[in-house]
Amino acid sequence: MMSEENNQMNINLFERAIEISSQTDYISASILARKLNIPFEDAIPLFDRLKSEDYISEQAWSTGKKIDQVLVNALEKTSNSKRNVITVRVTDKVLEILDDLVSFSISQSRSEAAYMLIVEGIKAQAGALGKLIDKRDQIKSLKKDILLSAPELKNFGL
Repeated sequence: MMSEENNQMNINLFERAIEISSQTDYISASILARKLNIPFEDAIPLFDRLKSEDYISEQAWSTGKKIDQVLVNALEKTSNSKRNVITVRVTDKVLEILDDLVSFSISQSRSEAAYMLIVEGIKAQAGALGKLIDKRDQIKSLKKDILLSAPELKNFGL
């Protein structure tokens, strides 16, 4: 009985994943996880199944994998491994929210609260960032092709 319920739940999740993928230009496991309210690890097989059953194209799947890899890389880093520091100007309201996150012990510092919100923003904009990543990769590839075809241009900083 329990396995039958699990099977039905998996079927329902996959049907919802199909619906989500048909409503957007970009899809990834992280997007599915957020929209289906399931753990990222549970969304990965759903995302892969969308491709294997031809609900999404190879290109859409590849872009989604890139999106997920960017997110995984960002999230796997612990606070001790954060090496980059940026200075950001914020409004009084944003500062108040950062302070609230600290005072309610959601974050240990303003910096950690800002980092958490940045990561959540990246997740929320995963589709748009996937487009950006694709274009960046295309530009890198074009630059490499140019240098291979005309190595003398390397001195011009390309």
